[in-house]
Amino acid sequence: MAAILNGIIVISFNVIKMIKINKKTYFIAGLIFISIFWATQPKAGEPGKAGAKIAALPVLKMGLNVASFNTLDPHQAASSSDRILADMVFNGLIRFKPGLAPDLEPDLALNIPEPEIINGKQTWTFHLRKGVMFHSAENTVPKELTAQTILLSFEKTMDPMQSAYAGGYDGIQLEALGPYTIRFTVYPAQSPLLFLPKVANYAGGFIIFETGKGRLLGTGPFIITDQTDKTKFSLAPHTGYFRGTPRLGGVEIYFLPDSSLRLSEFHRHLDVI
Repeated sequence: MAAILNGIIVISFNVIKMIKINKKTYFIAGLIFISIFWATQPKAGEPGKAGAKIAALPVLKMGLNVASFNTLDPHQAASSSDRILADMVFNGLIRFKPGLAPDLEPDLALNIPEPEIINGKQTWTFHLRKGVMFHSAENTVPKELTAQTILLSFEKTMDPMQSAYAGGYDGIQLEALGPYTIRFTVYPAQSPLLFLPKVANYAGGFIIFETGKGRLLGTGPFIITDQTDKTKFSLAPHTGYFRGTPRLGGVEIYFLPDSSLRLSEFHRHLDVI
């Protein structure tokens, strides 16, 4: 458990509030979740050791009070369990500061811009981090995050056939000003309080890339692995994560809708319920 507390992950504050934690580990688990998904860069001068290091890291084991996830699509996620998963796999242009929501900070973007008026309409221009990679899938080379992938992600967000949050994006248009610059035009104008959460790590603001086979990829600290066991869901660390490789060997999420069984499994081997 000490290794887990030394750094690890960051779940946004709105997700923390939705998780029930047993009294036995209330203090420890609280520390875990304030640091959940916090990733740090590997130490210099240690090439070739990443795989061995990951194998030696602890795996966080969580028990959820559901029989399965309703969806793996963050733009359709409505339940607390689905949003917990989305927060581990995907990022937004900006994010709620871990443990300090509703404060915001840059995430995939380098900045949180001030709105400007161009041709009588409000605009917000974001400059993207360079070299951010989506998760690899189907034995393909990972794809880099660009303004074009941001456009495609928000096109999905704004489509009511593909997103539960499309209605919140009425009057918003996007354009790429270059490979790493994206501009939102908002009419009528919106205050920062209304607009910025729409591009944050929540609901329609999660950035996805859809493969040719329909798989949704993120840029977050953990990668969804192939699932064969229906009783649990496994996540592997994203070694190419732009904030650094997570200091966890993975996350195992156990589906335990029965409260008595969930408590029993907590006493046996789970870290958090």
